[in-house]
Amino acid sequence: MPTGGSERYKDYAAECLRIAQQTMDHGQKARLLEMADAWQRLAEAASKHQQK
Repeated sequence: MPTGGSERYKDYAAECLRIAQQTMDHGQKARLLEMADAWQRLAEAASKHQQK
């Protein structure tokens, strides 16, 4: 995993959350929150991998 991957994934998660806060469509909001959660999990996994 390239260095900085976890930070990039955190940025993606934050962007999903930002867009979710702006949308009025409940379906899109739910999908964006799911995507943010997935990016956050990837960030955590990448961070653990980088520490090895």
